[in-house]
This record gives sequence, structure tokens and C-alpha cells, in this order.
Amino acid sequence: MYKITLIPGDGTGPEITEAVVRVLEATG
Repeated sequence: MYKITLIPGDGTGPEITEAVVRVLEATG
């Protein structure tokens, strides 16, 4: 299992960040 750090605002908007978090949570 990998650990991923997502930094909001680092080239990604809040909408993208929220969507990515949802996808990662859904995939486990």
C-alpha cells in the first residue's frame, strides 16, 4: 500500500482536490 500526500492549492483547485479524495477513499 502506498501513502499519498495531497496538498490542496499546489496546482490543483479545491474541486479537484475534493474529487481526488473521494476517489481514493472509494478505492481503499
